[in-house]
Amino acid sequence: MAGSWGLIAAGRTPAAIEYVATYWQRGFPPARPGLAALVWLPSAFAAVSGELFGLGAVAGAGIATLSGLGLLRLVRRERRTGVAFVVPVLAAVALALAHAYPLAGRLALPLLAPLVFGLAELLAALELRLERGLPGAARAVPLALVAAGLAVVAAAPPLGTFEPVRPLIEHLAAQRRPGDPVYVYYGAWQAYCHYGRAAGLLDDRARIGGCHRGEPAAYERELDTFRGEPRVWILFTHDAPWRSEREGVLAHADRIGRRRLAVEIPRQGNPAFAAAALYLFDFSAAPTQGPFDPPEWSGGGRGCRAGPHVPPAPMLGAAAACRIDAAS
Repeated sequence: MAGSWGLIAAGRTPAAIEYVATYWQRGFPPARPGLAALVWLPSAFAAVSGELFGLGAVAGAGIATLSGLGLLRLVRRERRTGVAFVVPVLAAVALALAHAYPLAGRLALPLLAPLVFGLAELLAALELRLERGLPGAARAVPLALVAAGLAVVAAAPPLGTFEPVRPLIEHLAAQRRPGDPVYVYYGAWQAYCHYGRAAGLLDDRARIGGCHRGEPAAYERELDTFRGEPRVWILFTHDAPWRSEREGVLAHADRIGRRRLAVEIPRQGNPAFAAAALYLFDFSAAPTQGPFDPPEWSGGGRGCRAGPHVPPAPMLGAAAACRIDAAS
């Protein structure tokens, strides 16, 4: 695990470094020393532990503490095994302190094994202690604790959000007519490339929109390039409702055209996110305008960087954008 972290940290490009530093800012300590920097490490472990177990940060703090005690006991009892589980934890902390790899979210998944084994070691110690005083409870108490944890997970499975965009892309492939343009919201970039390749949708009439957080007029200018078109498809997924990007795009589309079709499939998992959706608009009555060609595009609006889910430039044709995606 520590070796994989080292390979990832060593192979980063300057663009990836900038993207990671911005997107995963919560996984790095504050740059300036002070109280916030001292509080950051225990807070980060609490958040990571809670997220990995599908619980909140408060429960995560308890999990991290108990697991840490278990790992210390494991090191004393069986040094070689204990060190094998402690090294990835120390590597994660060192990389985060060096601002090389964040200690946050799914990127901290390699810490799950040390956390689990630390808890298991503590349960084993509890069982041994109970055997001396309460032999009948030696097995019952640890099993009850494990069962309680499993019940919590079963009630609210810590699964990631499933965004059912594939049926929408298959529907688009079946209903799209030759020459129909497609506007792909930037958050749907990789999904469109992955499923659109097999569906034969990676042509230059399909355009991947740019990331323009905090700049709604930029999204409007992208849509304006489709003015005069009688059939324009718009695909959305992986967008956050609190940014109101989809709301703004659809409001402008309704102003300049007529909505002919809307297909929405709710997300499975986190209900705070919007459904995956495919829309068909008629922009034939809208007067045409010039092409969207910003002279200096530096990565979009606030919070945008060229990274795993942000295209390197706005309004790229799908053929070119998906070649970039495949190469990254």
